[in-house]
Amino acid sequence: MKKAYLVVVAVSICVLLPLGVIFFGVVNVAASNPENAMVEWLLSTTMKRSVSARADGFDPPDLTDSLRIQQGLSQYAGMCVDCHGAPGVKPSGFIKGLNPPAPILAEEVHEWDAAELFWITKHGVKMTGMPAFGHAHSDDEIWAVVAFLQHMPSMSPEEYTRELQQAGPHSHGAQSDAHDSDDEHGVAHDDSSSEVEGNHEHGDGDDHGAMPESVTPDDGHEDHDHSHAEPLQGQEIPR
Repeated sequence: MKKAYLVVVAVSICVLLPLGVIFFGVVNVAASNPENAMVEWLLSTTMKRSVSARADGFDPPDLTDSLRIQQGLSQYAGMCVDCHGAPGVKPSGFIKGLNPPAPILAEEVHEWDAAELFWITKHGVKMTGMPAFGHAHSDDEIWAVVAFLQHMPSMSPEEYTRELQQAGPHSHGAQSDAHDSDDEHGVAHDDSSSEVEGNHEHGDGDDHGAMPESVTPDDGHEDHDHSHAEPLQGQEIPR
C-alpha cells in the first residue's frame, strides 16, 4: 500500500511540476535572454538530429555546375544575405536580436551536407527565424542555392562582388515571377482602361461637341429672343 502511494505521488509530481512551470510563466521566452548551456545543447542537438533524420533520400543534381552556382548566388543575394552574410558582406544589424543567432554560412556551412542544406532551406526550422522557402521556390531554385552555399566558403570578397555583378538582378524565385506577372497584367489593364477612357472622351466629343451639320440655328427663334429684349433707355416702344 505504501509503495502504491509513493508511485501516485511521484506521478503527480511529474505531471504537476511541468504544468506549474508552464502556467506560472517560469520560463523566460524573451529573445534577449540567452539560454543556459544545457538548454542550448538540448535545442541544438534536437534540431540537428531532426534535420539529419529527414534529409535522407534526396538525390542532389550536379552542384558544381557554374550556371547553377550563379543562379544560386542571385537567389542567395536576394533572400539570404541579410541574415547570413556573405564574403565581405556583414549581416544586417537586426539579426543581433535573433535567438538562436543566424549562422554566418560562409564559416559554418561545412557543418551540413547538401541534402541537409536543401531540407533546411525548403522546410525552414521552427522557432529560429528560418522560414520555409519551399512555399515560394521550386526544388531547382533551392538546389541552386545549395550549390552556391557549398561554393561560397572558397570565395574572396572581391570574387563575391564580381560574380554578383555578373549574375545580374537578384531573383526571389517563383513568388517574384508571380509578382512580375501581376505587374504585367496591371500594366495591360491600365492601358486597356486608358484606351476605353480615351474612346469615351472621343465619343463625348462627338455627342456633345460641335453641332451636327443637319441642325442649323433657328433664325425665327433668334428674332423671337430679340423681340423680348428690354428697350434701351429713351427709346420708344413701337405700337
